[in-house]
Amino acid sequence: MYSSITIANYFLRKGWAENIYLTPMQVLKLVYIAHGWYLGEQDEPLIRDKIWAWPYGPVIPELYFQINHYRGDPIMTPVTSAFRSVNEQTLDESAKEFLDTIWEHYKAFTPYELSALTHQKGTPWHQATRNHPRKDLSSRSIPIPNAIIQEYYKKKIRAVEEYDDE
Repeated sequence: MYSSITIANYFLRKGWAENIYLTPMQVLKLVYIAHGWYLGEQDEPLIRDKIWAWPYGPVIPELYFQINHYRGDPIMTPVTSAFRSVNEQTLDESAKEFLDTIWEHYKAFTPYELSALTHQKGTPWHQATRNHPRKDLSSRSIPIPNAIIQEYYKKKIRAVEEYDDE
């Protein structure tokens, strides 16, 4: 498993190489989506960080608090953390290949399109907030378990496979 910062920096560097400049919302959503697809395909987490349901969708707090000062502006430098344990790691080749596929599919999405993907009915964010006994998201404290994320993306994978079989 990797830190969310490692995955974020991979996407940022891919973007900079292609003159695509990502906002914090795009980075957060790309890391979350990559984590979901990875769980669905590999049956193991891509990132070690916890995912939480906040009012505007799923968030990875460890990453959010390192990039939120950019607000809606593009992130122009690699993400770092004051905590040594969450700084960048070296990605293995299979992880890079996987992330390259995610990048190619989602790089043209706007921040709001990526956000909308994570808010749809039935998404892990929707399930966590709908099923939680305390519906008030203002406290930002509803976890989204990896099991929910994994099952959602496994269903997406099955749907793609069924479509490809037709």
